[in-house]
Amino acid sequence: AECGGPIPGAGCAGRGIVTAFETVYFWPDFVSDLAEVRRVLKEDGRLFIANEALKIEDDKRQKEFCELLKKIEI
Repeated sequence: AECGGPIPGAGCAGRGIVTAFETVYFWPDFVSDLAEVRRVLKEDGRLFIANEALKIEDDKRQKEFCELLKKIEI
């Protein structure tokens, strides 16, 4: 199995918890970055995202982000 990836020190063992506190708006490619989080999570692992948001009219990235979050299984 491929163990390399952008998250340093993730290795092949996987992580039980990945947290993202006030960071997701800095992720350059949210879909690819979520795939990387999934890669390093254990099968029953959890991702916690804590992020405040301010609604900005006609903000394309914010709209895309909200649509992606609606698709995530909770």
